[in-house]
Amino acid sequence: MLHSMGTTPGAPAGRERVTALTGNHCPVSGMWEPAGEEGGRRRLLEGTVMPAFRNTAAQWKLLEGLRRRDLRS
Repeated sequence: MLHSMGTTPGAPAGRERVTALTGNHCPVSGMWEPAGEEGGRRRLLEGTVMPAFRNTAAQWKLLEGLRRRDLRS
């Protein structure tokens, strides 16, 4: 499930923070981090299932979307 959580600090005007829950499909390819957890960053691709974090369900927040050129590495 895709959630929109308001404006991301430092993001261009009108850009909202994107979140997704463990077990749902990743809505956007990019760098994701569990909400409230430092150091749990993961690069996830659109369509993959959002993982658990430390063996528990998590709400993931999109830190930075990946561009097509970033996906080739």
